[in-house]
Amino acid sequence: MVWKIYKNILTPIDGSVSSMKSAERAIDIAKKLGEKITALYVVDTGCAKLISAIEGFEHLEEESLTLGLEKKGEKNLEKIEDIAKKEGLEFKKVIKKGDPAEEIVKLSREINSDLIVMGSVGARLNILGSVSEKVVKNADCSVLVVR
Repeated sequence: MVWKIYKNILTPIDGSVSSMKSAERAIDIAKKLGEKITALYVVDTGCAKLISAIEGFEHLEEESLTLGLEKKGEKNLEKIEDIAKKEGLEFKKVIKKGDPAEEIVKLSREINSDLIVMGSVGARLNILGSVSEKVVKNADCSVLVVR
């Protein structure tokens, strides 16, 4: 008998190689030790606001940038969903808007996840210390940071 020690695994993705690799790791863990997996893509509204304010990019409206990021997120979530469903896992995909670290922690609490599996570096910055560090510091559950 295999114990399912992780009832609900959350894996946030941003489309970066690191986040897609961590989502695959989350699926592996869920196959062996879990029951269901939730993949989250956060549309970074602060990033969209910043880009639209940069000189030379004023023609790009914040709303259209946000919509583009949302479509990118949907495509990335579908890739992870395909893998999870092939493995026979219960899977849910979620798109939120806001600050990535805050939204990850908030959703983790809402769905009562007992493990967050995320990448060490994201699409925005190639340093540990931005989103992943904030999640590690603020999450109520265990966080596995995948290199």
